[in-house]
Amino acid sequence: MRSKIKLIICIIFVLIISGLLFFCRSKYKKIELAKEPDGIFSSQYTNKLAVIIDGKLTMYDETGRSRYIDTPFDISLAYPLEDSIYLVDKEGNLYELNYKLYTETPISDIILTNVKYFSCAHNSNDNTVCCGAITENGELYVWGSNKGYCLGIDGPENIEIPTKIENIKDAKKIQFASETTMVLTETGYVYEAGCVSSESDGEDVIYNYQKEFVKLEELSDVTDINTGYSKIIMWDDKIEYWNSYGYDVREEHRFDITYGDTLFKCYSQSSLFCVTLDEEGKVYCLGYDFARVEHVNCKCITHFFEPQIITKIKNAEEVYAASSVAYVKAGNEIVVLKDKRR
Repeated sequence: MRSKIKLIICIIFVLIISGLLFFCRSKYKKIELAKEPDGIFSSQYTNKLAVIIDGKLTMYDETGRSRYIDTPFDISLAYPLEDSIYLVDKEGNLYELNYKLYTETPISDIILTNVKYFSCAHNSNDNTVCCGAITENGELYVWGSNKGYCLGIDGPENIEIPTKIENIKDAKKIQFASETTMVLTETGYVYEAGCVSSESDGEDVIYNYQKEFVKLEELSDVTDINTGYSKIIMWDDKIEYWNSYGYDVREEHRFDITYGDTLFKCYSQSSLFCVTLDEEGKVYCLGYDFARVEHVNCKCITHFFEPQIITKIKNAEEVYAASSVAYVKAGNEIVVLKDKRR
């Protein structure tokens, strides 16, 4: 009798411990911030997250480890890559900082002045970078790798210095997707350059390249664009997801993803997935299931063609996609969403 009681107690104890371990395992990592940040920045080319507080920069990774980056100036914008980061100071000067190598002069000279917006893309296959910056008066400058004419310049494959795009006068945002680049203007128009469409002859895929930025006449009054895994076009009252991996923009590849009464208030993308947030704090994934929402014990990764809920986070305000993880800002906390087995 006593042996049976002991066995039952042991089983209960094991179940309790297993439940506690599962609970702890299921909780996502949180990064505590000292105060409300000035800005948070991620990119699809690294899992590092750049956080600016009082003009000072701290880098975080998906484990929550941090590294303070000392700079001789206060920072307003940051764009992290794996080994370096582009910075804009509060005067609008753009620099590149190599934070992996410890050298006496890790910060570059000023690349461009009067900058209000910056974005870039990194091609890991040939280790090239293409960059785009917008100045306070709406001028668009591009430089770096011009592979596939993604910089909108009918010229060499590499543009050494920032070059002004003359036919866009009021640029608001520039986004890179594979070898395609999209630009949104202050007046709500969208321009595109690079590999803009593809077609198959049954055996091979033929890519169509646009060597200069051309206005997409069918789009107007656009409020925002977002690229990476896909192209997302936003208006005040609807959102269209162009399921094209950065290439096709034909009508049959578009569909509205404002589901019923659910309005997604913000988006962020990597090259493999898109994360989005609704008004209730529910975080959704579209694309590859980076957080292993389904089939957690399966070696294969599910691909979502419709938004799937990852989790619900109280006071969630913004989402930030990185290379293989995502971050969610909730007050002075940042929640790290990733594969729970890692």
